[in-house]
Amino acid sequence: FQSYYDPDSNRTYRGNPLLGDSAFLNGEARFEWYMGGGQRVSLAGFYKRIDRPIEAFTAFNENTPVTSFANAPEADLHGAEVEVQKHVDLYGLAGSGWLGDFIAQRRLVLVGNYTFTGSRINVGEGDRVAVYGTQVQPASNYFRDGSRLTGQSRHLANLQLGLERPDNLSQVTLLLSYAGDRVTSRGAAGLPDILESPGLKADLVLRQGLVVAGTPLEVKFEARNLLGRDYAEFQHRGSNRVYFNRYAVGTTLGLSVTMDF
Repeated sequence: FQSYYDPDSNRTYRGNPLLGDSAFLNGEARFEWYMGGGQRVSLAGFYKRIDRPIEAFTAFNENTPVTSFANAPEADLHGAEVEVQKHVDLYGLAGSGWLGDFIAQRRLVLVGNYTFTGSRINVGEGDRVAVYGTQVQPASNYFRDGSRLTGQSRHLANLQLGLERPDNLSQVTLLLSYAGDRVTSRGAAGLPDILESPGLKADLVLRQGLVVAGTPLEVKFEARNLLGRDYAEFQHRGSNRVYFNRYAVGTTLGLSVTMDF
């Protein structure tokens, strides 16, 4: 029942020593086609039955959110995923001069994947929940039948656009990722769930291999969160905003040099 503060989420958490382990039943069907040269196409469908999933819930102590955890009775999760990786040689598009030579030595790398996930919590009339410091009580006091699992976006998509040399370490990669709204915490005492909206994010990564005085080096430059998207979570009841938490993330830049001894 320890209380601790998480500076990343700007929130106080409290443990629940009455938590029990979850049990999983997993099933997946997958088709994969490898076209050579690292190129592939894959399709997958999946299903998961979870007994006693651990869910976060948030109550408010003098307008300060305090998050703890409890076992929901049961949950189902299902979905489908598609992924494609394709390489395009640029030799035929190269012109003359140094720019033509630069393009001729490289290829375009396209990687994309999309995942749809549906999930729901199952709560029956006889289900109970154990939270430390309170009596065992109906699970419906903490969980609503049919609610989505915490942390599960219905839609996830990633796109990677890269330019690289197959025979040498030289890469420029733009990464785009999208995640739909998802629940971060259940609302206690009948309040609506707390949601976050990750949205679209963009990162840029450059990697270059060098040899200095006979020693191989890798220089890596990263620019994360190019769109400057902030973190935001919210809780609405009808048209009224019950709770809102937002903090700036900003764009971060990083440069590293790795030496291969």
